[in-house]
Amino acid sequence: MSHANNSGKLVNQVGAVSLAIADRIRDSTEAAARHSSAGPAALVCLNEFLHEAGLSDLHKVLDLTPSGAVRLVDRLEADGLLERRPAADGRAVRLTLTARGKAAARSILAERQATLERVLEHLTPEEQELLGHLSAKLLAGLARDRATARQLCRLCDTEACGHHTGSCPVTNAVNERARES
Repeated sequence: MSHANNSGKLVNQVGAVSLAIADRIRDSTEAAARHSSAGPAALVCLNEFLHEAGLSDLHKVLDLTPSGAVRLVDRLEADGLLERRPAADGRAVRLTLTARGKAAARSILAERQATLERVLEHLTPEEQELLGHLSAKLLAGLARDRATARQLCRLCDTEACGHHTGSCPVTNAVNERARES
């Protein structure tokens, strides 16, 4: 088999695996959040790294239109998961998770973790370790700047990734690129 055929096969398999994993994550996090689409990611982002964020921050991270972000926030607020509060300048609003919203974010992360553990149980511990190294390398390559990093990490458990301890491959790659600029 030629290198081109192997490359095509690898690309196809990575694409299929990515979709299968994304589908499982979407299903489990939407069930945990009792919200579909960007709802789970919004709750996790606001809990993990967009504390007291504005609507513009949220729509950029979730890749929603501004009006789409407003509709999402309306639904989350109606369900008692977040509150709008005035920003310091009085013109904008800041989004704050309620206790119920924080609990939902923790539940979403727990479901995501359990889903991924079920996927990874098909690999030996050695294969899981290798996949961890390869995934970190891919993530570092995908993290072009802070905006893409936030999008990549929209369902990320910042404790698990090592963001706060300096071992997050996404944060480290973005910081390295910033130093090189």
